[in-house]
Amino acid sequence: MHRLELDMKKEKIALVLFVTLISFSGCSQPPSTVQTPVQETVPVEDTKETLKTMQDQINTMQGNLENYFTSPNSTKYELIEESALNPVYYEVNNSIILQIEVKDTSSYLEISPLIVFYDENNKILSSSNAYFSYIYPNVTYATTINFLSSTETLSYDHFEVQYRGILADKKDFPENMANQVTVTSNIGANNCVIAKFINQSDYDLSYVNSYVLFYSNGELIGCTESGVYDLIHNSFGITEYSNPYDINYSEIPYDDYKLIVTSAYQNSIPYQGDAYR
Repeated sequence: MHRLELDMKKEKIALVLFVTLISFSGCSQPPSTVQTPVQETVPVEDTKETLKTMQDQINTMQGNLENYFTSPNSTKYELIEESALNPVYYEVNNSIILQIEVKDTSSYLEISPLIVFYDENNKILSSSNAYFSYIYPNVTYATTINFLSSTETLSYDHFEVQYRGILADKKDFPENMANQVTVTSNIGANNCVIAKFINQSDYDLSYVNSYVLFYSNGELIGCTESGVYDLIHNSFGITEYSNPYDINYSEIPYDDYKLIVTSAYQNSIPYQGDAYR
């Protein structure tokens, strides 16, 4: 995603800088047993000037790299007040099902909640991060945050959540076309929810995001996310949703489910400067 694209850019720039340093150090060629002709001696002053030029080039590259990732146009997170997201927390099977909804007109490229779990003495037991991308106003998003990722049976007493995110530039943020995607679903042969998405918009869609809420006797017991990539105009895509499970990774039986499509958008475009190109 955009974060992946940014990381790839960092790696490319770092690779260029690394190769340049190697070439400057004279280590770019392996040792050879073949005798080479004796080369003409270079005057000391010329060597010093060459090294100075090389060092200037390295400093320039390092400065450009630092400026790229610290400029006002680069991606920056900001803290988000909990009240702005209207969160709802469902504590289920030693995990938390988190639902958020932006009630104002703001849109976000990304929202990342950090949940910290405590015991009764306010001692930190563990923490976990969640991740939402392309958040539109007045749409409910949901995810599951597990207390522990092992088979331990330790329980927490209370938790706190901190939210941070990247506010989107409204003039560039793609339109949400979720209402132009039709969905049918059922329980498939492998006993999982399987869904068919049909793109009825006039555009090729980069991604359709969705999740399923699972219920047992009317009580929410699980949440699973999934989606479809590259859904071209008038085509359909298929995806499955894994069943809910407990801390011991045993499936939890359910008798009903609800599928929600949160967003559907065109291919990504550059947001907030070169960080998304």
